[in-house]
Amino acid sequence: MCLPRSWQAVCAFVGAVRAGAAYVPISSTHPAERQRALLELAGAVTVLTGAGHDGGLPPGVQRLDAEALALASVRAQIETL
Repeated sequence: MCLPRSWQAVCAFVGAVRAGAAYVPISSTHPAERQRALLELAGAVTVLTGAGHDGGLPPGVQRLDAEALALASVRAQIETL
């Protein structure tokens, strides 16, 4: 997870723990090279990021935008009404 410190990041961490997923918290303030090195070392396959993340992910790592996922969830809930 590469999210700024916020309540959304806390929710993402709780969700990962409840789902039984492994996670590596990566500061969004670290330089891109440091983030890339941590992701490679961890063997990450997916990264949950905020909308402002500029990329720079290692090859083969999928980026999930937290805001886009939240918006898709709200849309799905509205459609069921």
